[in-house]
Amino acid sequence: MTKKRFFLILALAMPILLLVGVKWLVPAILKLAPPPGAPLATAQSTEVLPSFLSLQASAELSLLSRLLNEEVPTQHTGMEEKNLHKRIKNGSYRWDVQRGAIQLTRHEDQLAFQLPFQGIITLQGNLDAGFLKLPLQTDGGLAGQVFGTANPIIRSDWSLAPNLSPAVSIQQAQIGLRGLGNIDLSGLLSEHLTQRLASQTGDLNALIGDRVKLAPLIEPLWQKGFTEVPLGDDVPLFASFAPRSIALAPITFDKEDALQLSLQAEVETNLHSSSRKSELASLATAPLPPLSTIDTERQTELHLRAAWGLDELNTFLREQTVEAELSDGKPLFLSYLQVQPFEGDRILITGQAQTDHGLFGRPHRSDFSAVVKPYFDPEKQVLAFGNMDIRLRADDGLSNASAWLLDNLVEALVQRGLRIDLVKESARAQEELAQALASSDIPEGVEPKVENLSLQLLDLYLAPEAAGKAQELVVYVKASADIHVHLTDAFQIPN
Repeated sequence: MTKKRFFLILALAMPILLLVGVKWLVPAILKLAPPPGAPLATAQSTEVLPSFLSLQASAELSLLSRLLNEEVPTQHTGMEEKNLHKRIKNGSYRWDVQRGAIQLTRHEDQLAFQLPFQGIITLQGNLDAGFLKLPLQTDGGLAGQVFGTANPIIRSDWSLAPNLSPAVSIQQAQIGLRGLGNIDLSGLLSEHLTQRLASQTGDLNALIGDRVKLAPLIEPLWQKGFTEVPLGDDVPLFASFAPRSIALAPITFDKEDALQLSLQAEVETNLHSSSRKSELASLATAPLPPLSTIDTERQTELHLRAAWGLDELNTFLREQTVEAELSDGKPLFLSYLQVQPFEGDRILITGQAQTDHGLFGRPHRSDFSAVVKPYFDPEKQVLAFGNMDIRLRADDGLSNASAWLLDNLVEALVQRGLRIDLVKESARAQEELAQALASSDIPEGVEPKVENLSLQLLDLYLAPEAAGKAQELVVYVKASADIHVHLTDAFQIPN
């Protein structure tokens, strides 16, 4: 399935299907009863509900660990003035360590981290030997790990608050004191460094928040959200999208090996018969709005409403040729289609039907006029047609040929094509979308998935003429789905 074909299904261009719907006409002489459902003749929806594009995203913790290991320096040095032993005065110590691999895991509902390190500790000061004080500078091996939890959130200004709770565990820190033997500083250092980290955690969280700015990464995506999608080369139909706000649910760690977040954007969506690119380009200059929060996840719901002036529709339809199929499988071509309102809530469709395989194998052409009234069953999501009337006028004057064509219209077009089942269309679109995603050029490590795709017709009617405004055919549809994107350890951030 092509991208344009998918969006055509997604946007449910029902007016085009309906107005070329001579495929579903029946002759009045059959007196067919109306199908189940209520007639769609008057406006039921005066206001289009807001649309929401929701994305359920997850990233493997092994991926986040790899990204951290790529960004965090491996060598760390520092010093602090402190007497680490009762016999050392004016003391200080310096460390020079090499970190190991950072590992992220899930701990209950939080993110746990662990960072091993090893290196050298250097102790300086004056050694108090009782009867004299000796200058001291000695080295020893140092090994341990930094560990703790994080509860990251993204603030309204798009900065990151990691909410770290770190601690330090020292497994090795033995220092020789000039003939007085070795002392083990691991317990003392573990307690002291943990207290020091606790006192500096606020500054550390603030430093990370200042350095990690998400707005520059999100703003280009925000601007690209103001977009327009043509729904076909031959169909004068465009779907436009203009984001209004972005909200984020709290980051969770429900799965053993992944971080999850739910992003939701409120989007103004419309169907248009002409391009709005210039208008959307001006809207795209709007600044990125503050991030808001949501408590619960929701499906993607796109509410699409379109109105076509009948003159505009007829100009388009007049240039189209629709191919149908007769009962014996031979083609029937419908052309010069025109649409006009009829008595009450019905629609008059006129055009020309032509086949090269008419009665006795002769070519045949007839002008036709048809009156159609749409019915819709909202529970079953089935669009059907009833209260119909067909009239034919054969160019060759053969009434039996016209009767033959009528019979074929009834058998081939009515009995096999009377219904539009949106549940089946949704399932077909779901399958075709999955095939399109499987064959598309998606970066390695990105696994998109669309589930529970549903297309719903909410309203279809002829809007009455208004002051300075011609009569219009209006369609209002809703497309909903669950959209997931999973990032595996193979994902690489683009440069």
